[in-house]
Amino acid sequence: MESEGNAGAVDDSVIKVPKPEPAKPRVVSAAERKKACAKHEGKYISYYSDIFRVENCKRRVIQDPETLSRLMRGRVGVTEVESDIIAAIPAGQPVTDQGAKNRRGCKQLEGRFVTFSYVDVYLVQKCKKRLFPDWETFIAFQKKRGINSGIGSEVVPLSEAEFDLLQIGPEMPSSVDVEFIRQYDRSKVIDVIPIDEACRGIEGKIVSFYSKLYKIEKCRKREMDPEVATLRNPELKPRELRPEQWNSLPDGKPMKSESDVNRQKPVQYKPLPHTD
Repeated sequence: MESEGNAGAVDDSVIKVPKPEPAKPRVVSAAERKKACAKHEGKYISYYSDIFRVENCKRRVIQDPETLSRLMRGRVGVTEVESDIIAAIPAGQPVTDQGAKNRRGCKQLEGRFVTFSYVDVYLVQKCKKRLFPDWETFIAFQKKRGINSGIGSEVVPLSEAEFDLLQIGPEMPSSVDVEFIRQYDRSKVIDVIPIDEACRGIEGKIVSFYSKLYKIEKCRKREMDPEVATLRNPELKPRELRPEQWNSLPDGKPMKSESDVNRQKPVQYKPLPHTD
């Protein structure tokens, strides 16, 4: 038993943890708040993993997935701030999914050309997005349908949410492949003609063979990007090669840059010397 003299002694072997005291919120002056709000009003700011939009001197945390996705892709500027700014701007109501009511559904997009990445183009059919495998196929389909279809021929940009709502459908059949099959039907025999005959009248000019464009240089066909060619020469009307011409002209180095593409200039034809 402990003696009465040791009853009030402190046991040094026991470590007593003091009770935590709540941190006192930093006092922000009216001038600091006014300055912080004026600097960031109407803008997006971030603090660690949270992103806020400052509206009416309130920081509203973004909880809308579509808005967050757009911000993360860097299409809208977001300013990273210190804790002083977060303390100076009072919290407001979160930004939740506000865009759902404005999203276009598949019925509104039916029959339209759409894109999300601004690279690939799709046709919406029966609530499914059907990818055009190449630009030539899209242009051919667009021309075939015409401007009088009542649907419109422009490409409609979609938000990520609108794009994801559309199911993936079968890829559109390539018009390039169809023409290739038609041209290279094994039941047909394509003649080969002398190169100077194949080149006559087209040296230095832009020509076409089905959905492809070429520039003839030194009696060789150099494939061109149709988009670049029409951009540099909007009134371009290339002459269509005959199958025997296309088959007889050797391939040249493809043209890949805009500097390779010039407007058509008439070039005097000089036949190659014949050797006996």
